[in-house]
Amino acid sequence: MNPFDQLDEQSRRTFLSNTARTAFGVTLGGASASWFSSAEAAEAIKKSNGKAKNVIYLYMSGGMTHIDTFDPKPDAPSEYRGPIKAISTKVDGIQLGQHFERTAKHTDKMAIVRSMTSTQGAHAQGNYHVHTSYTQRASITHPSLGSWANKLDADRLKGTLPPYVTVHTGNNHPGAGFFET
Repeated sequence: MNPFDQLDEQSRRTFLSNTARTAFGVTLGGASASWFSSAEAAEAIKKSNGKAKNVIYLYMSGGMTHIDTFDPKPDAPSEYRGPIKAISTKVDGIQLGQHFERTAKHTDKMAIVRSMTSTQGAHAQGNYHVHTSYTQRASITHPSLGSWANKLDADRLKGTLPPYVTVHTGNNHPGAGFFET
């Protein structure tokens, strides 16, 4: 029996809560908390113990392989690891590929997610789910995580620079989705 057949798909609320907790250091309430309105969610974020003011989210579709960058697997059998050597970082137990010497000095300020899975049958649908926490539908475009951050913290929109930027995403990134632009 495949162990992945026994896993339940995460709810959008659980996905967003876990993403916010991991990437932004905030929580949107416990598992039994009621749904927040946008104002309530923004207030919860402001009162949280998170310290992050900015996030650099690297989603490198078609980029370098994980075993040569952020998940080198130095103790795995040779058929599961790449030719790149693993180096130690500022955080005990975390190693990066040998070409990330400068990045290794900043791992105490990073959240490295090495546990992503998807029940989607193809990369395009899995990519959409990672960016939005929704299953892709033909009838609607959902907001990305950057758009949610803007919606939940309107103060981010007051600066002269845009609150989030995507680089080289083409038409594959949902952007603001159903939010006003």
